[in-house]
Amino acid sequence: MGFLFGLTLTFLGPLNQVSQAAEAGLPVDVALVFAIDGSGSVKRDEFHLQVAAIAEAISAPDITRAIQSGIRGRIAVNFVIWGDAALPSQTGEWRIIRTLEDALAFGMELQSQRRQTTGCTGITAGVGDSLLALGRLPILADRKVVDVSGDGSETTFIKRKGKIQWERMSNHSMVAELARKMDVTINGITLPSDESDLADWYRKNVAFGANSFVMSVTSRDDFIAAMHWKLLREIGPVATAGLQ
Repeated sequence: MGFLFGLTLTFLGPLNQVSQAAEAGLPVDVALVFAIDGSGSVKRDEFHLQVAAIAEAISAPDITRAIQSGIRGRIAVNFVIWGDAALPSQTGEWRIIRTLEDALAFGMELQSQRRQTTGCTGITAGVGDSLLALGRLPILADRKVVDVSGDGSETTFIKRKGKIQWERMSNHSMVAELARKMDVTINGITLPSDESDLADWYRKNVAFGANSFVMSVTSRDDFIAAMHWKLLREIGPVATAGLQ
């Protein structure tokens, strides 16, 4: 079961275990969930590119300085690896990042994950599980963000007249309404894809919130650089996060 099978259900995965700062009830500037595409269309190297780019970006010195320059001086991070909407997402544990050592530890944890997802591109379910993870955040956050990365639009396979057919679809209104109620911003970054209009599709069907944005890249190196810049925008002040 997952998000699409009922909003009252908790997301599947390990129970959240939070760091000492979270246990102390200290609020954070930003709570950020990395919603990572692990569907069947994502090749092994593309999956590793996503987690490696996040790990590299979060541990960059200027990211650490940006975190420490916030009002609270710390952020909370988690990840959701999503795939087919009918399959459970992989959800991590909430971690507090305040220092470079914290960031490096999170990056190592993320890169150690064994990919368990596959199937169709269930973005709605992945974002929904990310929102549920934010709902389980045990501390206060001044801002909440879901950071979606992927290589395709929402898809499913349906049977028509005895034939299996692929269908492009969107359930954006479902997650957008929950995001609105939870005051969550949803941003996107697209991997190189055969879908020429994927970034536009993300803008219409994934991104949500007044300061939301989508970044599109065409190469591996560009993706790593874009993830770095994306994080700076997301953990910075609201005015900075809204710059296009």
